[in-house]
Amino acid sequence: MVLEFALPAAASRETTRTGSTFPSLSVIDRNHRTAPEQEAAPAIRELQSRVDAIRTAEVEKCLRKLGPITDHQRATIEQATLQMINKILHHPIVQLREDDSMRPTIRKVFGLA
Repeated sequence: MVLEFALPAAASRETTRTGSTFPSLSVIDRNHRTAPEQEAAPAIRELQSRVDAIRTAEVEKCLRKLGPITDHQRATIEQATLQMINKILHHPIVQLREDDSMRPTIRKVFGLA
């Protein structure tokens, strides 16, 4: 079975505890989610939150060093760093969803509880 994920027309966003946002994906067929995908959801959220906290702290340090910048420049930095972490986390998240035997390894590598 193939699950389809789609951004809603008005692309809703999920806010992390650090205030950053990730696009909220809506599952088109929620009743057919596999058990490994459902079990992976908390680990995925924890992984995204941890990496975003690191990203946010590093962006703030960088911005303090840069001094005054425009809102557009700040938004560009935010967007670039979000895109980087999304690309870095893509494969680990796929593994968390597809292979439950990888969860302990990924949790250990990323220092998750």
